[in-house]
Amino acid sequence: MSYFNELVEFVRKYNPEYAQQIERQKENYLAFLKYPEEIRRHIYTTNIVESINSGIELMRREHGGYFHSYKMLETNLFIQLSNLHDEWMGKPNSKLAGASYELKQSFILKFELEKINEVVL
Repeated sequence: MSYFNELVEFVRKYNPEYAQQIERQKENYLAFLKYPEEIRRHIYTTNIVESINSGIELMRREHGGYFHSYKMLETNLFIQLSNLHDEWMGKPNSKLAGASYELKQSFILKFELEKINEVVL
């Protein structure tokens, strides 16, 4: 939290309006801190995005530096995402699988109880 506040103060020196916007969104930026420690690093990682981008870049290079048509791009994206999906589903993350019960309970507490409260009120 203190690092976040330091960041906001640093940004405020150069762009006060943006710093104010960051402060308003603090809850969203730090939402991952609410999850158990053992799964946090799997939530805030960019490995998935980097994996997709590197696969697309590899396909682009294999096709001579560019995709010859929009249809070819769509087809290659579909293949890339299908391969990644199969890879991810074939070996689930043990830390996330182990914490799935706790995650489900957190979800229920957050969203299901909100629905009940809305109906009651």
